Amino acid sequence: MTYKKVIEKFLSTTVIPFLGLFLTTFVFILFPNLKSNFYTSYIIQLLGLFLIFTMLTKIIFNIKYINLKNDIVNFRYNFIDNLLYSLIIIFGLSFTALFINTIDFLIDPSSKDTIKTLFINASNNYSEQTNMIDLEILFNSFCIVIVIFLEEIYFRYSLYEVYEKNTKIFILLSSISFGLYHGYSIARILSSFILGISFAIVYVKTKNIVYPIIIHFLWNFGTYFSSYIMFPFRNLDIGISIFSILSTEFLLFICIILILFIKYMRLKYKWIKL
Repeated sequence: MTYKKVIEKFLSTTVIPFLGLFLTTFVFILFPNLKSNFYTSYIIQLLGLFLIFTMLTKIIFNIKYINLKNDIVNFRYNFIDNLLYSLIIIFGLSFTALFINTIDFLIDPSSKDTIKTLFINASNNYSEQTNMIDLEILFNSFCIVIVIFLEEIYFRYSLYEVYEKNTKIFILLSSISFGLYHGYSIARILSSFILGISFAIVYVKTKNIVYPIIIHFLWNFGTYFSSYIMFPFRNLDIGISIFSILSTEFLLFICIILILFIKYMRLKYKWIKL
């Protein structure tokens, strides 16, 4: 690929995800009642992402999704080793994201939300609310899974094809696009960029989209549900983003230990065939 062609592809692939946001915003402007309903608003947003991340990408870049079936069918081969590699990559690079958010917090702590201020401003029923599993939480969790799948299809599977499987260009530029799409602050952009690098490296190494989806899910699961375990730490005066990353790193560490244990049992007793 020529330098000019790379730039053109980077600009177009960076803009495309934002079209989904504009599309859903436009729909909500035309039909404001749709946004007032929790479930309807999420469904509209998911449809917008689906149209942009799959249909539009297929039309513009002629992306073929036939290999997705092969990835899903074949991911179980060498599953333990690939999953362990994926977990180690995201766990290692997550400390860079932690460092970025820590520096951001130390620069101007007064402007950042902390666990302590969150509970001071919250109602007395906060602990009960955050520990309550209801239909909205389950539905939101389902939507998170769908969003992760669509994002990985676009930012990893599709962009790998767009950049003609040029590993270095793909890892760098897809991660920049991923960071810009998720960023509303410098720290957020940089953190998402680091995560994008880890997901891209995993995809290049495993050649299977299932593994980026798994670690992306674990990361989002850890950060999303960290809010439901904050109550015992309500007196800590640390940034919420820092706590979310720490809790997610703990989850990843537990997963790594579990996978290492399974590998040990495989080698010693030959009873696990994954």
